Amino acid sequence: MISPISLASWLLTLGLMSSAGCERALEPVDYTSVSALVPSSPLPADSPSQPVEHGGEVRGSWSTRAGETLEFQIPPGEAARFEVGAASDNDPEALVQIEIVTEEGGRRTLVETPLVAEGWQTLGVDLSPWPDRPLTLVLSHQPSIDTQSSVDWGEPLLLQKETTGAPLNVILVTLDTTRADTTLDRDLTPHLAALAEQGVRFTNAWSAATSTSPSHASILTGLAVDQHGVLSNRNRLPDEVETLAEQLSERGFQTAASVTVDHLGPGAGFAQGFGRFRPAQTGDAQDGASSVDDAVAWIESWSKASARPFFLWVHLFDPHTPYGPPKSFLEEEWAQRGFDIPPRRSTPPTMPSFPGSLPTPLAWLEGTTDRAHVEALYAAGVAYADHLLGRIIQQVEALGLASSTLIVVTADHGEALGEQGVFYQHAGLWPASLRVPLVWAGPGWPRGVEVASPISGVEIAPAILATVDGEPDRTRLYQALGEANPSHRVWFAETDLRQLGFRDGEVHYIEALGPGQFGVRTEQRADGPFVTGIQRYRRGRKWLFDIHADPNLNRNLAGQSGSGSERYRALIGERRQAAVAASSKRSLTEREESELRALGYGE
Repeated sequence: MISPISLASWLLTLGLMSSAGCERALEPVDYTSVSALVPSSPLPADSPSQPVEHGGEVRGSWSTRAGETLEFQIPPGEAARFEVGAASDNDPEALVQIEIVTEEGGRRTLVETPLVAEGWQTLGVDLSPWPDRPLTLVLSHQPSIDTQSSVDWGEPLLLQKETTGAPLNVILVTLDTTRADTTLDRDLTPHLAALAEQGVRFTNAWSAATSTSPSHASILTGLAVDQHGVLSNRNRLPDEVETLAEQLSERGFQTAASVTVDHLGPGAGFAQGFGRFRPAQTGDAQDGASSVDDAVAWIESWSKASARPFFLWVHLFDPHTPYGPPKSFLEEEWAQRGFDIPPRRSTPPTMPSFPGSLPTPLAWLEGTTDRAHVEALYAAGVAYADHLLGRIIQQVEALGLASSTLIVVTADHGEALGEQGVFYQHAGLWPASLRVPLVWAGPGWPRGVEVASPISGVEIAPAILATVDGEPDRTRLYQALGEANPSHRVWFAETDLRQLGFRDGEVHYIEALGPGQFGVRTEQRADGPFVTGIQRYRRGRKWLFDIHADPNLNRNLAGQSGSGSERYRALIGERRQAAVAASSKRSLTEREESELRALGYGE
């Protein structure tokens, strides 16, 4: 794992930022090398940085007391700008200074400003007037109090500008529980549709898993579920697994995230690599507006203070059960678009009737007999998530960042609305639970293109990295733009690896690696559909479908002569042999345990 402070440690101890990979068409700011002088403070020369939090953001930092300095040697021709964060808990009005010393001994104060009251204050120094001369930068402060005063200096960076263009920023928005087909309706998701017109829509994108944490781990690492070990929403992303945020931090990006559920929070390992991480707040799972408020405010703050490119990840849980957006959205925007919500009850009922009480994850449906009502609520939840996405896009446009920002929108998994007997859940490795939207818009990518080649969520992180490196054409996603007869194989896994499967140009194959269940069996009666049992399976059960002859996956060919079942089973065996062990399960609070069970994520 690359910790949030290791970039600064690397920078200050060994000549920190490698110039490798700097001359990229899409990365106009190069990050060159910096070395540290022995500070005149009592700190030893090899003193490592320490993680320090100010205003909710953690940075690797060095601290100076009144009368102490921190010095940095800048080789000739190496830099155009120096940037560092400054903050203080015990002296928030201290006067911070950055001085420059030339080799001739000339000394000049470049920055002299009081600290802000709260949070990191980014200080920048333009070094372009001294392009070919060795320089020394001296950081210090004057106290505003009589008692002990100290200032933290966080994550110093040296920036070399090679072109006049703006740096490439990255925004990744992950929608929870969002079917691919819902995002094809422009009336339902106008903001995502408009974004697709400006970029690429992958119409055959597949999730790596059918639950939130495993799928997000794949999106954020580029690893399949059986390679990163996060098998359920109870597992923790291992520290040793390198994330997209960590790799972008190494490239000098300022990183931030805002999530809406605890199982994507710091305790679950998902804060790795993020300088600022806003965990889920009470009510976020029902309404992601406050999460988007935070993201929009952060983008504006970045635009005023930083010369570094940024990576922002925003997660929205709104489409998940129990379905339905805020009442205000239904009464205003939803109604203005001409949509409505059918009554909860219909005669005859169209909702399957369960014997006894409803299962806990479906308890919110008590008294509902009309499937159209439920599906309209689901669609409205997706529309509301699109509304929130629109606020992020509008902020990017308002700040003039659209031409320098890559925006990627996808979902962690889909949602079954009755397919294969699965109602309002995402169980089983079926298309309804696995097909997801994927829209990619920004510099280096074509506009108004649709791609039908199969794409997996594991391919998102590598493509983002290649794009910021100026080489999008070396990625699977970019190469798919020109494929006429796609047959790429995508892999996917059920929670706790109860099932493992894949899909290629010919077949959809699933194998049970352990016992489990998905969906229900129903029969039509005079008073409506009735649930007659649960669809259970044992370890070793297989499902094989010809996706051309049977696109809805109704005829299981597994075991039939000539079906190729043994060959596909061998592929599963090879995959299992290369799998890593499951990651450790995290300790849950009573509230977290209750919330997971209410959402249908039991042991």
